[in-house]
Formats: sequence, structure tokens, C-alpha cells
Amino acid sequence: MMLAALSLLAPGRGRADPGDIFVINYNDNQIEQYTPAGAGSVFANTGLSNAHSIAFAANGDLYDAN
Repeated sequence: MMLAALSLLAPGRGRADPGDIFVINYNDNQIEQYTPAGAGSVFANTGLSNAHSIAFAANGDLYDAN
């Protein structure tokens, strides 16, 4: 298993807002972000290979396990 850190301050992205949901799209090798209003976008799609779990660190970094 490999862990990768994906900062919530990624280039071109603001910090995640309270209530945002992050979903692993296993088939497309990407992590999607959804707002409470239902708007969705791709949060990360590089460096992922069949990600199967994600977790947040106390500093706001999002980790995925490939």
C-alpha cells in the first residue's frame, strides 16, 4: 500500500469548506469533491492508482491509499 498526501491548498484550489464531501472514483482513478449544494468537481486525478481509502490529517492534508 502506498500513501500520498494531497494538500487541500492544491494549486488553483481553495481550502475545502465545512460540509464538503470527498469521494474516491476507483474506476477513473480520481478523488471528487462535492459541496453541500451538490456541485461536484475533480479534486485530484494524478498520481492515483486504484485509490481505495482517504483520510484527513489535523493540518488539512488529504491522504489516499493506493
